[in-house]
Amino acid sequence: MIPFSKPSIRRAEMNAVLGCMVSDSLEHGRVAEELAALASESLSCLGGWALREYQRAINLALTALNLETGAAVGLSALAPQAYQRVITERGLNPVLLDVEGETGLLNPAAVAERHAATPFSAVVVAHVLGQRQPLAEIAELGVAIVEDSGEAVGCEPADDAAADFTVVSLEPDKVVTAGGGSLVLAGGRKQYRALRKLADQTAAEQLLPDMNASLGLTQFRKLEELLRRRHEIREYYSRVLHTHRTLPYPGPGLAVAYAMAVVLDTDMRSVAGYARKHGVSTRAAFSDATVAVGNDGGAEAAGSLAAARGLLLRCILFPIYPTLTNAQTEQIGRVLSTIP
Repeated sequence: MIPFSKPSIRRAEMNAVLGCMVSDSLEHGRVAEELAALASESLSCLGGWALREYQRAINLALTALNLETGAAVGLSALAPQAYQRVITERGLNPVLLDVEGETGLLNPAAVAERHAATPFSAVVVAHVLGQRQPLAEIAELGVAIVEDSGEAVGCEPADDAAADFTVVSLEPDKVVTAGGGSLVLAGGRKQYRALRKLADQTAAEQLLPDMNASLGLTQFRKLEELLRRRHEIREYYSRVLHTHRTLPYPGPGLAVAYAMAVVLDTDMRSVAGYARKHGVSTRAAFSDATVAVGNDGGAEAAGSLAAARGLLLRCILFPIYPTLTNAQTEQIGRVLSTIP
């Protein structure tokens, strides 16, 4: 069975981790700081920190915004559920925002309309499945922006606007992995000062150890190579898929080939079963999205999230990762070319 995801760990990553072990420097230190610096440079951020837990990184970003208790936070309905949990735990009010059915990204005009009706102090945007959310029109609303970029590392910004904070998951199924953990990065000097104050108060055991960071650092250094292989696989899949539509993929730089996202005209369970019968694991694209757990915490009424709910029910992912062999890629391609 071809797994849906598999960390791209090769000799370079093994040597980096081994070198860290030999140095006896396993705790958070120089390597983790270098990872945060390189990631900041790659993502056009000012600087940041590497943490052991994704949800803790989200918490630091939202805490650094210094929002008043009860403040409304606009939240993409396709953002990971962890954001709604943290927003609610911090005494803030999550307001779910529907997405465009063609892309899974927020429609800035719709965000502005929702903001006019129910003003919010910040917006959480998710760069879903390798696509970059345009930020300029949202930034013009005068609200803070937190972006989730774990699935779009290596993708060029859609415009000149910058988020206040960027969260990058480093879990094994993301574009870059450290075997777990997350980065939280600041977009400007004011944001960096606020984040640094919180990071200085963070316990050492909550920061990412150098051993994990060495894996992520090696992957960031060869990111171009990893993305090139992903693109090659995505192009092959595009040539063999003759039914159903996919989410947009304009090509390298403009998007990242995170996975082959197919929007089905048929039942997702039957397609997943068909793929599994032929030795290919798939994943529901948005099973961990906020929209999947309903509308708690003052979120929008269910009927207003039609596009997000449609993608939740119909969008399925097929594997793309650099360590797929040609034989495995062809096996997946045969499934894609024949799915009902």
